[in-house]
Amino acid sequence: MPSELTKSVRSAIHAFVSSKASDGEALPADVLRLIRDEASLLLERQIICDTLDADPYKLCEDDADVRRQFGRLQGLMNVVSCTRTNTMDGNVTIHCVVELSRDNEMNANIKENVRLEFAYDRSPIRYMDSKDKHAPSDADNDNDNDDGNTVHDCDTSMITSGPGDDVHRGTRIIYYVDFSIDHGPKERLITIEVMASGEAPSSEQAIPMEDDGGDDGEDVWEDFDEDGEPLSKAEADDVVENMDEDEASRKTGGKDGKDRYAAYVDPEELHKFLSCTGLVFDEATSIYFLMMFPYFEFEWDLLGFLLDAVFGHQSGDDSSRSDGDGDGDGDEEKKSSGTDAKDDFSDDDL
Repeated sequence: MPSELTKSVRSAIHAFVSSKASDGEALPADVLRLIRDEASLLLERQIICDTLDADPYKLCEDDADVRRQFGRLQGLMNVVSCTRTNTMDGNVTIHCVVELSRDNEMNANIKENVRLEFAYDRSPIRYMDSKDKHAPSDADNDNDNDDGNTVHDCDTSMITSGPGDDVHRGTRIIYYVDFSIDHGPKERLITIEVMASGEAPSSEQAIPMEDDGGDDGEDVWEDFDEDGEPLSKAEADDVVENMDEDEASRKTGGKDGKDRYAAYVDPEELHKFLSCTGLVFDEATSIYFLMMFPYFEFEWDLLGFLLDAVFGHQSGDDSSRSDGDGDGDGDEEKKSSGTDAKDDFSDDDL
C-alpha cells in the first residue's frame, strides 16, 4: 500500500507531466526522464548538505566560522553530474562534478564558478604468490639455451602464471579530487591509490608504498611520471592493464595479507582552491572537508591513508589515523594556523 507521501508525489508528477504534454511542449516520456535525472542530482546535493550539517569530523565543534562557511557553500552548491557503476566482475566507478557558483566572497577573478570533480575507481587485479612462480629447476640450470646463455642467467622476474599456479584476486583503488575555474583545465588536489591483497580491506595494518620499495626505491607509486606530475586517469589505467601478475603480487604484498597505499595532496593547488573560493580553512580542515564528499567507498579508509601520508611522518605514530566510521573518534589531527589565502591570489594564478 503506497504511503500518503508516495501518493502525493505521484499526483504532483502526473499533473506536471499532463500540463506539459497537453500543450505539445514535450512528450510525457521526455518530461519523466528529465524529472528522474534532476531528482537524482538534487538527491546528491541533499546528501552532501546533510553530511556538512552532520559534521562527522567535528570541524565546527569549536569553530563557528567553519559552520558559517559550510552554510555558505550549501547555498552555492549544485551537483552538475553524478554516475555510479557497479559491475558483476567487481568493477566500481563513481564520478561526480560539484559546482560552486560565484559569490562576493570568492576571488574577484572568478567569473562564473569553481568546480570540484571526484573520480573513484575500484577494479580487481590478479596476482600469485612468489612461491608459486615457475622458477627454473636445478637440473635446468645445468643446461644451455640455444643462444648459448644458461637458463640460470635468464630473467625470471616477469614470469606470469600458468596452469596450476595459485593465482589470487586482489583489488586496486584509485581516487582523484580535481578542481577547475570557469570551465578551465582541471587541477589535481588529491590522489590516493590502494593495492589490496584481497577483495576487501585487510585486517592487517596497511603499509605505505614508499616504505615497501626495493633497495633503489623502484616500488614507489607509479601514478606519477618522471617529472613528478600525476598521470591522467587513462595513463594510470594503462599502467594497470600492463601490470603482470608477478608485479601485482609485489605491489599488493602477496601472502603477507597487508594492503599497500600511496596518497598525495598538492599544497599549491590546495592553496589555489582556497584562494579561489574564499574559504578560510587550515590544511587539516581542508583535507577533511574535501573527503566529506561521499564519492568513494568508506570501508577502504581512504581518509586515514591520506592523513597518514600528509601528517603521519610528522607525528611518528598512528594516533592521527581516521577510524573510518565518520563519527569523529580517532579522527584527531594537527591543525596549522589558518590564514586567509584569498588576498594572496593574483591574476597570474588564473
